[in-house]
Amino acid sequence: MRIRPSGLIFSLVVLAGAASALASAGQPLPSAAQIHTAISGATRSKALWATVNVCDTDSQPQMLGIRGQMPSLGFPVAMSMSIQAQYFSSSKKRFEPVPNGQRMVNLGQATKTLRQGGADFQFKRHSGTLRGVITFAWTYGGSTIGHAVRTTTAGHPDADFGSPRHFSASACKIS
Repeated sequence: MRIRPSGLIFSLVVLAGAASALASAGQPLPSAAQIHTAISGATRSKALWATVNVCDTDSQPQMLGIRGQMPSLGFPVAMSMSIQAQYFSSSKKRFEPVPNGQRMVNLGQATKTLRQGGADFQFKRHSGTLRGVITFAWTYGGSTIGHAVRTTTAGHPDADFGSPRHFSASACKIS
């Protein structure tokens, strides 16, 4: 992600708006360059991911679970994710958004940590192949200072609440 000069100006405006709140809390203010570096690092991090952690199990039949993880930035930010379930359209030969298949998950404020969150979606039998797309957002001083989008991938055994435990997949077929 590249921040343009207008993005740096925006970051400075965001910093000015948050200055009094952070100063009163004794928090040092990050510079525009620190914000740029932190967002750039977070969006390239292997710790930023989306996965399917539940897929039509005996204990959760016809359920799709989508989970994501995001890093904080080294200074206080609010973190959130918008989770969109998608289905594969055989007629269009691509994934499409599931109607009413979006959930917003607020992960709270953090400085130096990883946060996970997720959502479960119930489907009818024979729903086909499903996956998820997560838009991750970092907010500072009431304004979004960065975002990243990830499609679900396999290989994240540290995903919490997997069913079975440590389950991680790129997609789910409910037949």
